Amino acid sequence: MSQSNEAAIANPVEYIQHHLTNWCIGCDPETHKPTGLVDFNAFFLDTFLVSVILAGIFAFIAWKVGKNIDPDKPSGLQNTIEFLVEFVNQQVKDIFPNADRLVGPLALTIFVCVFMMNAMDLIPVDLLPGLAAGAAGVFGVDAHDTYLKVVPTTNLDVTFGMAFVVFGLIIFYNLKHKGP
Repeated sequence: MSQSNEAAIANPVEYIQHHLTNWCIGCDPETHKPTGLVDFNAFFLDTFLVSVILAGIFAFIAWKVGKNIDPDKPSGLQNTIEFLVEFVNQQVKDIFPNADRLVGPLALTIFVCVFMMNAMDLIPVDLLPGLAAGAAGVFGVDAHDTYLKVVPTTNLDVTFGMAFVVFGLIIFYNLKHKGP
């Protein structure tokens, strides 16, 4: 058994706290947390990287399905994408009666982002952080100093940010279609 595994088993509190810590740039070096409730210098790199990778994966899948679209003999993935689009479009029509070309794609984007970010919780908790620690070890970084929190929605900055954007979009589109 390696020393890092023995240390993790010997101190479960430290092991859990390590898994609950974000990879933060601009945070307090001792605690790896922002210096205050609102800290504009704190940038959560793990949240950003996982979000960008998930967006890239979905964009690639949608591009691949769009390139190989076959209305006569749809594939299972094409059916899934069409189901998602129709589901979100129906929700938008039920809630937002005015026709707008941007509301549906925005709703689909938000739905897919939240779904994929929460789906990251299905990946085993040590898999991606372990891979990140191994990759950091190649560059001489201690595995204990490598932080990777895989589920972006566990970071309140993401959930509040998305909530504020959706709230702003609701107000904007209501004013646009109904007037002040």
